[in-house]
Amino acid sequence: MQRRNRVHRRLVMQDVGKSVYKASSPRGLLTALLGGIKGEHESLLDAKILHNDISASNVMLTVAEDDGFLVDLDLAVKINCENASGAPSKTGTKVFMAIGALYGEDHNFMHELESFF
Repeated sequence: MQRRNRVHRRLVMQDVGKSVYKASSPRGLLTALLGGIKGEHESLLDAKILHNDISASNVMLTVAEDDGFLVDLDLAVKINCENASGAPSKTGTKVFMAIGALYGEDHNFMHELESFF
């Protein structure tokens, strides 16, 4: 049996965002997606981390609807630039998964970007 290096932590002080489903306009939805891609996803990649579960439920919108961010990092993995992430290739919310990931390709950042769209 393969051991996974997983730690669950949660600290909730107050609401900081809302679901993209509750965006007041198409602009709010696009703001959430752009914030998720440019801010969060790019920051995770800089830290050599793949989220592994990009979906509408995991992209949030700030209450003021001026930025977006990602949540639910329980499937996130540290990546090694020379090897595959080590994450199961079919990890995540299936309806948002990239075609290549569904066909068993090693999960990479391009699959995550495809999941946003």
